[in-house]
This record gives sequence, C-alpha cells and structure tokens, in this order.
Amino acid sequence: VDTATYPVTSTVSLSWDGIDKDGAAVPTRRYTVEVRAQDALGNTSVVDIGTIDVDNSLPVTSISYDGSAVSETDGKWGVSGYTFVTLAGNDPAGPFGIQSLPVTVRYHLNSDGAQVYGGPVRLPLNFGADNILEFYSTDAAGNEEAPHQTVTLVMRDFAANAKYRANLEADTSSADFGDHLRGGVP
Repeated sequence: VDTATYPVTSTVSLSWDGIDKDGAAVPTRRYTVEVRAQDALGNTSVVDIGTIDVDNSLPVTSISYDGSAVSETDGKWGVSGYTFVTLAGNDPAGPFGIQSLPVTVRYHLNSDGAQVYGGPVRLPLNFGADNILEFYSTDAAGNEEAPHQTVTLVMRDFAANAKYRANLEADTSSADFGDHLRGGVP
C-alpha cells in the first residue's frame, strides 16, 4: 500500500508484488484495488480500480497405476509385469474459485532429468532394484508443489514380466518394450 503524497499534476503508477506490509506473501484470495485522493482542504475521493486475484496455493499431483498388479509392502510398490503410471496435476480452487490453470506435471525416474508428463508412462524399471519416481506439479502462477512427491517402485516378478513381453512380441501390432528395460534384463 502506497500512502505517499503526490502533487496534483503527477501521474502515478503503482505495482504490487503480493507481499503485505510485514514482507509476507498474502493469502490466496481476491483483493480490491482502490485509489484514495485527498486534497489540501481534506476532501477525499475514492476510485475503485477493480480486483486482483492472488493465487499462492500449491498444486497437488496424484498417481495411479494401470496394466498389471501392484502391491505396497514396506513403503515400496511391487510391480508385476509392466505397469503404466498415470499422474494427474490439480490446482484446487481457493476462495472465490481462484486457481491458476493449466497445471504442468513433471517427473523423473532415478537420476534421469525431469520430463514434462504427457500421458500414461511405461517406466523403464531396473529389475529387483529400488526405482525412485519423483513427481510434482507447477501451476500457471508459478506455484510449485512442495515437497515433491516420491514413490519407490520395485519390479518383483521377473517371470510375469517375461510372459508379458512374450505376449507383446507375439502381437505384431504391439511395440517391443524391451529397450525400456535396464540393467541387462532381456
């Protein structure tokens, strides 16, 4: 809030960074912008400029699995065969329905660089090893989900995976996913 005094002939430009007078980010909500002017005689006029929506809420990402049996043990997801991972980002509506869409979802597996999520992903898992999948969303206002979410995936059933691949290879209309497996697993 600017409370400075300006001569009548001045043109004043104002900007606001969404920070309150104590230096803290203001909460997500709709703010009314108005200009008050007071002359030397104490006459005051107020002009309503409009509203500004401030979104400081963090987006959230959900994960789901499809395509083969998945079970959780000791905080790790055991994957049988080849599993598709689906990620969905959402920016929950705050007060007055304020949200910053669209939401961009990013992920990375193990030490690979972050990739923008574009649809269900077949993850190239190392057989029998812990595979760390990190994922998060960023909304259109630049708010990034924090902390990033992680899940540990372990391909536990090599026989089921081999059978799944054999079925894919027998179907000539399906792609061979062998190049997606790491660690020398056929």
